[in-house]
Parts: sequence; structure tokens; C-alpha cells
Amino acid sequence: MAGIDDKITALEFTRDSSKTRDQVRLILDDAARVVQGEKLVLTDVSDSVVSGVARNFVRVQHAQFRFTLTPGADGGTRVGLRIPDYLRVRETMLAFIPVSPWTAPAYKTLRELSGYVSSRL
Repeated sequence: MAGIDDKITALEFTRDSSKTRDQVRLILDDAARVVQGEKLVLTDVSDSVVSGVARNFVRVQHAQFRFTLTPGADGGTRVGLRIPDYLRVRETMLAFIPVSPWTAPAYKTLRELSGYVSSRL
């Protein structure tokens, strides 16, 4: 599982942005609409935390993620992405024995989300 865990960890970030919290929140909403793959649902947990889940078309949850929005330097916002939980699977089985490496169905969606948000901060 180390391979997929390392890939998911590489998607996490903490970045300073010159944008306000409201502008960053709009970027997150845009990302949830634009990203292909699983459906992303965002929920404001508090003023500084936006929680999200990635679900497939039958609403099976594939991942949980969290954005933290804290005041940064010069009136900007420090944005952090953490992915604490995601579904891990092995896609290829031979006589009920898994023979493929571990993967995460939401990896491509999370990679696109991370790239979209970090490039617009």
C-alpha cells in the first residue's frame, strides 16, 4: 500500500495566497464543479475548515478531504489540503487472490482537485 499512500500524500499541500478567504472559497466551489471523475461535495464545517467527500455515481464514498483556510500574511489566506481517508482497492484478482498493486479509485479526481486549487492560489 505504500505506493498509493505516497501518491496521495504528495497531493496534500499548505500554501500562502494573496486572495481573501471568500475568493479562495469560490476557487474551491469552482474546483468541485470542474473536476472530472467522482462527484465532489463540499461542506463548510467552520469559518476556517471546508470538508469534502468524493463519491462515485452510486454515491459510494471514495475519499474524504479537508481544506483549512487560515489568515495569512498581509491579509491573504493560508490554504491547506489534507486527505485523511480514502478507499484503497486491488483491481485484478486471480482465483480470489489479489495480484495487482493497491490503487485508489478517487486518486485521479483528487490529483485534479489538488492541481486546480493550488494553481489558482
